[in-house]
Amino acid sequence: MILIVEDTPEQRIILSAIIDSSNLGPSTALVTAEEALAYLEADRHDGPASPVRAILMDVLLPGMDGISAAARIHANPRLSGIPLIVISALEDSGRLTEALAAGAVDYLVKPVQPVQLAGRLRAALRQAGTPGTMQTVAARDVLDRLMARTVGRGVLLHVAVRDWAELCRELGRAGADEFRGRLIAAFAGLLPQASQWLYQPAEGGDFSLLVESDGDTSDFLALARSLAEEMPWPSLTIAVTGLPADTPTANATSPGGVA
Repeated sequence: MILIVEDTPEQRIILSAIIDSSNLGPSTALVTAEEALAYLEADRHDGPASPVRAILMDVLLPGMDGISAAARIHANPRLSGIPLIVISALEDSGRLTEALAAGAVDYLVKPVQPVQLAGRLRAALRQAGTPGTMQTVAARDVLDRLMARTVGRGVLLHVAVRDWAELCRELGRAGADEFRGRLIAAFAGLLPQASQWLYQPAEGGDFSLLVESDGDTSDFLALARSLAEEMPWPSLTIAVTGLPADTPTANATSPGGVA
């Protein structure tokens, strides 16, 4: 179930139609943040998980605004794992920062494009899915040794968060670390059933992820590039090694970055 929270009737119809045509599952549309919190039973912190798989939340709503509602949802351990995407009529970096701090995983600007919305929702649902086995390694060279062992089955991804210092200033170090954790989960979710090894240095926002899979990894670069390019901020630079020899390129930079 995808929950839509939007006070404009036309937008509710459009968003519902995009979700339906993209085969993302059923959706329910509500008008206010208060209705959404009641539907999610946001005051209840235990019991069964919500059937809602993702939330699309408008920022400007009658009564409580969408960012305040997102913070309420994120603060509830029963609901905090539900990916929430906020939607706004204004492209405002300040509002984007507030939304990320409140627990949103993404931010869309109206008018929402069908392909963009479907792609962002799929990425959010992959991120929320159950990943394969992930282990953390203490040193970057450990990944190189593991990569040598997994010839033909391993893909090594390096992600550089170019705006890490600004992200720390805006969200605080704890908030920036939490956001990096969401990025790691998003990239790990591209091949959710694979075994994975992670290295993240103590300082800086970069990380490296080794994905070992017996399945086809030839589309991994395209998926990683798409995920990086869909990120409005912070800008990311990615490099992928271990792909088939005929892969055109193994590097990508999100908007605002320099390859």
